[in-house]
Formats: sequence, C-alpha cells, structure tokens
Amino acid sequence: MYINKDKKIRTDYQKHRFILDILSKVITNLLSAGLLLFFGYWLFFTSNMGSSYLPNVRDGVFDMGIRFTLLGLATLIWLLTPIWFFWSTIRYGYQRYQEYQSYKR
Repeated sequence: MYINKDKKIRTDYQKHRFILDILSKVITNLLSAGLLLFFGYWLFFTSNMGSSYLPNVRDGVFDMGIRFTLLGLATLIWLLTPIWFFWSTIRYGYQRYQEYQSYKR
C-alpha cells in the first residue's frame, strides 16, 4: 500500500490501473479494427465475384455501379480503419497518461 500527498491509501492495482485500462481499450480497438478490415475484404471480394447481380435491370448496366460502389466502400474502410485505430488509441492513452500525472501529484 502507498500513501499519496492527500493521505489517501492506494493499492498496487489502483496505482497501475491506467495500464490495464489502456490495454483493454487497445484490445477492444484491435478487435473492432480486425472486424472492419474483414468486412472491407468481404466487400472487395463480393465486388469481383460471379456474374452480374441484376442482369434484368437495364441489361446489366446497373451491375457496374454496384461493383464500383462495393469496391469504393472496401477501399474507404481499408484506408480509414488504421487511421481511426491509431488516432483513438493514442488519444485515449494520452488522456489516461494525463489523468495519471495529475493523480500522481
């Protein structure tokens, strides 16, 4: 047990809790990013598979619009997911670090 300047008693868990919080947030973000990247891969895969989706609508011309939309969505997901992951992880880690620094004083 440790006693800080305000005479509050802290256990080891409370002292190092910020590490556990950051790790849990990173793991949650990794799982979310993995699911998003898999969904982007699935969209990319579906944009290139099989025959036309709606062959009876406008003689299959509508099919290219669907394929390019799926391809564009997959590309956007693949580009934005790593940016979101690093931004949210670093931001959350910095916030927890600031809390820890203010709690330590």
